[in-house]
Amino acid sequence: MKSNKKIIYLAATLCFLFAAGYRSVAQKRPATEISGQGFAVLELFTSEGCSSCPPAEALLEQVDQSSVGQPVYVLAYHVDYWDRQGWKDAFSDHRFSARQYRYSHLLSGRIYTPQLIINGAAEGIGSDAEFVNKGIHQALSAQPNTTLQVKGKLFQNTAELQYQIQGTLSREKLLIAIVQNHAVSHVLRGENKGRTLSHTAIVRDLQPFVIDGHKGGAITVPLPQRFNRKDWRIISFLQDPQTGHISAASHADII
Repeated sequence: MKSNKKIIYLAATLCFLFAAGYRSVAQKRPATEISGQGFAVLELFTSEGCSSCPPAEALLEQVDQSSVGQPVYVLAYHVDYWDRQGWKDAFSDHRFSARQYRYSHLLSGRIYTPQLIINGAAEGIGSDAEFVNKGIHQALSAQPNTTLQVKGKLFQNTAELQYQIQGTLSREKLLIAIVQNHAVSHVLRGENKGRTLSHTAIVRDLQPFVIDGHKGGAITVPLPQRFNRKDWRIISFLQDPQTGHISAASHADII
């Protein structure tokens, strides 16, 4: 595993190299009509400390807005290795940096921001609209062998969820992402000094559950005190921890 110092250097270098080439691409609007039989889980690794991340977050916000009602699931993970560069991202979490590390071992070996992973299988630059659109359409045109449904009820600081799986299972874990729909930050230091940043689909917690091949069951998920159905969402997906492949995904239907 690379040292934190090397990670920071690599991330900063890649951000610098990619920013010039891809910021213009990020201005292209994603396709507004998305159709197909599959699903697309878009995992963006980002940071308020990275100056090339805002275009990627803006692009994913457009995707999120244009794909309402479609099986497209946007997740923005704020990593913590940028926090030493003059500005601490209030949404950063070391667990998300570790998740990106894991993907680097499974995919290209690269770690940078803004990095986007689609369905745990395809990796690219999050501000590259061509990559994002192509990846979404390829994912939605696939024929998945597994489906996932999650529904439940809210209680005080918890959600009681029931999951139902149809199709093939092997080593998959059930992951539950607690997602804040939107936030605004005023950055005072670092590469984005003086900027007001808009964030979409901020992952505030990611909880794995071992299901041991069981295709139905109940789980209890702790929630932030501020959680409500208007400003937050719960996204669930099945992932093979050995390959990273995501085999099914859904929004949790909360009543």
